[in-house]
Amino acid sequence: MSLQLIKTPTGEIALVVNRVLIIDGESEDDSAKLAEQTGERLSAALEIPLQVIQASPASAEWKWDELIAQAAMPVTHLPPAQAVCVKCGTYLKGGMCEDKGCPYSDWPQQVAVIDLESMTPDEIVSKYGLIRAEAHSDDHVFEGEFFAERWFIGATDDRIKALVAEEFGRCQEADDVVRSAQHTPKLDRMFGYIHARNGGNGELIGFECTINASDAMTWLRRQRYGLWAQLVCEENGVRIVEAQEPEVEGTFDWTDCIGNTCDTRFMSADEAAMDAVKRLALDPHAPVTPLFSAFWDAGAFYTANGKDTRQIGGPALFGETLSYSVDDTGEIMALAVGEVWESPDFGPYHTVLRIR
Repeated sequence: MSLQLIKTPTGEIALVVNRVLIIDGESEDDSAKLAEQTGERLSAALEIPLQVIQASPASAEWKWDELIAQAAMPVTHLPPAQAVCVKCGTYLKGGMCEDKGCPYSDWPQQVAVIDLESMTPDEIVSKYGLIRAEAHSDDHVFEGEFFAERWFIGATDDRIKALVAEEFGRCQEADDVVRSAQHTPKLDRMFGYIHARNGGNGELIGFECTINASDAMTWLRRQRYGLWAQLVCEENGVRIVEAQEPEVEGTFDWTDCIGNTCDTRFMSADEAAMDAVKRLALDPHAPVTPLFSAFWDAGAFYTANGKDTRQIGGPALFGETLSYSVDDTGEIMALAVGEVWESPDFGPYHTVLRIR
């Protein structure tokens, strides 16, 4: 199998697998970054090299078919293609720039230079879906950060669960995370030091690794949502249960920590966990339907049921049918939790408090 990124001098990029165009993009938007990122992830997942080819179209009206055919020429007719840093031109090692003075010695190539200059590390990690990790020799002579997505792409659910159970470090799975990136410059130097140290007569040393738990969970939520949901359920005391009865054997449901159970059977643990996350509102990043407490003073308004407060979910009941103007509805929906809207017509006789 051949995996190629074809780049033109004007910034267009195409990902090609076995001479078939998979995705292409332009430098003016994020489509070129998407093509690069997809190629890198396929390379990691399939464990095959990603060949980067600089192509020069013969005319202004070129087509990708022409450049793909050019890239498919026998290797003897092509100059050797080796990935280089987009910033300084240094050859890459394990996908990272070897020039310690280059910003890409700390960040993967898919991160745009403008983002390196204008964004914080946390913002870059969030935007590009990276997983930071740290490794060091036992004597701390060598310490360095690296990125761990390669291991997560290929890891089974059970291995990721085992890593989470050990709090993302100091276990066999964490050691394997380091080995998955051992050819990057920083880790290559660390392993070289460990091998040299252990070749002498002194005490043998090893290494330890810790993965950033927040980065890893964010990545799992984006890339492997079902597994992420299982981990969140476990963290919140929700059990995913496989049915044992013959008529429903092989299906799953869930039970929370206070004994509430699901009334639906699911074909996989992922589906059951996702249902629990949704019904129990365990996803802190999920859209929240606002909840309001509306108050009408009983001395100023007649209410048939004798109540002068009610809870209202979402914007549906705030509309012109119930005498709320467009401005009223806009102001109510803009309330922060704990803030109170006061009617411009009735003042404190009619207020709305946002409670969620």
